[in-house]
Amino acid sequence: MEAFLAALLQCTLSMSVITLLYAAALPILSKRYAPKWRYMIWLVITVGWLIPFRPLIELPFLPPQGTNTPLMPVPFTPASPVTNNTAEVLTSASETVTRMPQLSIWTIALLIWLAGVLFTSACHILRHRRFIKMASRWSDTVTTPAILNLLDILKREQGLKADIEYRTCSSISSPMMVGFFHPVILMPPIQLSEKELTLILRHELAHFKRHDLWYKAMILAATILHWFNPAVYLMARAASLQCEISCDALVLQNEDMQTRKQYGETIITVVRNGRTYQTALSTNFYGGKRGMKNRIMSMLDSKRKKAGAAVLCFVLAGIILTGATLVSAGSQPASIPNTAFTKDEYKKLLALRFDGYKDMNVQEFQQKVWKATDTEGYRNLLERFYQNEQLNEMKDTNDIAAFLFYELTPLTAESWKSRYFGNGGMTGYENANNAQFEYTSTLSILDAKRLKVGEYTKARKAVMDGLLTFFQSQPEKKLQDESGMKKAIDAEIGRLTKKWSSNALTVSVEYSFIPLELFESKESPKESKDNSAEKREYPNATREDYRSLMKLKTADYQNRKLADFNADLLEWGNEDYDRGERIGIDTAWNDFAVDLTPEELSFVTLTVNYSGSENAAMIQSSRTGESKKDIVFSSSLPEKTLEQDKAVTVLCSLYYQGSYHILDSSMTVGERDRCVGGVISGIQKFWNKTGIEELLIMKEGDILAKLQNITAQYSNEQIAVSIIPSQVSFEKLDERRIKK
Repeated sequence: MEAFLAALLQCTLSMSVITLLYAAALPILSKRYAPKWRYMIWLVITVGWLIPFRPLIELPFLPPQGTNTPLMPVPFTPASPVTNNTAEVLTSASETVTRMPQLSIWTIALLIWLAGVLFTSACHILRHRRFIKMASRWSDTVTTPAILNLLDILKREQGLKADIEYRTCSSISSPMMVGFFHPVILMPPIQLSEKELTLILRHELAHFKRHDLWYKAMILAATILHWFNPAVYLMARAASLQCEISCDALVLQNEDMQTRKQYGETIITVVRNGRTYQTALSTNFYGGKRGMKNRIMSMLDSKRKKAGAAVLCFVLAGIILTGATLVSAGSQPASIPNTAFTKDEYKKLLALRFDGYKDMNVQEFQQKVWKATDTEGYRNLLERFYQNEQLNEMKDTNDIAAFLFYELTPLTAESWKSRYFGNGGMTGYENANNAQFEYTSTLSILDAKRLKVGEYTKARKAVMDGLLTFFQSQPEKKLQDESGMKKAIDAEIGRLTKKWSSNALTVSVEYSFIPLELFESKESPKESKDNSAEKREYPNATREDYRSLMKLKTADYQNRKLADFNADLLEWGNEDYDRGERIGIDTAWNDFAVDLTPEELSFVTLTVNYSGSENAAMIQSSRTGESKKDIVFSSSLPEKTLEQDKAVTVLCSLYYQGSYHILDSSMTVGERDRCVGGVISGIQKFWNKTGIEELLIMKEGDILAKLQNITAQYSNEQIAVSIIPSQVSFEKLDERRIKK
């Protein structure tokens, strides 16, 4: 979906540029090149509009796909420095845990585009049917022998053998041809001389011989596909006019000036003013006053024109190369992620995605992979891929990452017989303890010879996506009924596992569910209520407190030097000590009495919070004479629990402390926030995305390594971020093993 819409957008942008450039150059080209070639160029441009995808051509002046440019930081939802709120789940746009009421921007865009396509198509279909119905009712078949003989003579003259009907119709204003399979020439009921009728019939038969009706359908398809782009309608009108002009040139080929003038007078004669019925799927002989003027001027131009093959090739190359440029520059993140791997390393990974691998049985796929990777270097490379956190974050949005984490590794690792896959969702209600649904699906391979890779992938995706879709479709009232929801979840799990289990594969699911709890008044969730049992040292900060603080949130505050911003914050705090304490307590307790926007909340809980801590460390250092201490941040992540058969409980919890040290005094506020916030968000996402079964097989050392890997990604020459090993507490409990 994303790839198609991105390609469509790239196509519409590139073809708009080409269309406008060609339309602007057409007055000059008309003086040098024959109408036939000008029309053919419009048809080539039409094909460019119709085909969103272009061949990927690597050119020396385009950046290669394997460029080791860093990823932009993923936006994150800031947490308070210390949190014991086990129900809180931080989410971002790239996380597996999603909020129910939201649709992705790609889905919304696709629905809008499809609605436009359907509406535009319906309008054209209804208009064409109305026209055909009108023509059938208000037209008469011409039976005059002289006219029919003239039509036969002209058909033989052009080498046509098709049966073409000739009718007069009182509801049209100009001659035209309709009908793809049963062509009909429609003529207004006016008196014409034999010479005038001959010229008109030659024109319409030329349309038929060149298959212009089919080309008109192709142009119409382009306007439907790009209904939202005004440039495509300009292309359609210009191509239709060039179609008529090229037909005129064909009729007047080798004719003298007297005949050309007579032909122009004939066109003016047959065009009547008044209302006319139209359809895009016809050869409209008129085309508007401006089009008529251009046609008359072209008829009277008897100069010999050049063939436009060179211009056509130039336009064709422009279409292909523009598409290749956009594909190379624009679709790179969707095809090959910008992580710290070279192009050759990606090729080695992709070499394992054999042609038709989804139709291979699992054993065949395993043997091919194991044979291809039978070197230490290759195996180390795959391990680097698998350990890369950025790739892991992309596994639900990028096909290469999905192949690595959902197919290659699960099917070829040592523990390939049983693999766990985690997912979950959370409602997005305000002023509520939101419902949470986390689940782990276990896929156990019973017969690797019978099970195909594609069947394995389809089963995993169907179960994981099916449960999330089921959860997202539940009404508010049902989400508040814990017992009823668990029964419904059990029934849905039973249905899905039965459907996707077979003699070669078994699917099982374990889950945890926390019901929705709405609050009648605007009050904090239970966890905040628990905190309120303790006495706050300061009351909540007021709107005026926050208004004064937001003066520091200038348009370019993120580009300011950290030292300068911290100095201004210190001055602000010294002006009114109590207001700084009130805001500090709000942040520590995650208890805000004032509504803040997401940007304001991030500014308070991240920027101001850590700059305040840095100022405190600086003041303490100046008083004691000791070196400035590192700034510490910590978090207690939400407990992960699993309930099975209403009796067996599995629990995992994680608490950690980290610290950072500023190495470069020129560091900006934005870079500090990106690094520290990125670590906090990265750890939160790792916890949210890792299934409980996978956590159970991990040791505290494994967790520490994961956290250190995340901090390493955000440490640089300006800031050193680290995890304090002695302050990592990873606890897990599996009562299933105790019962056994």
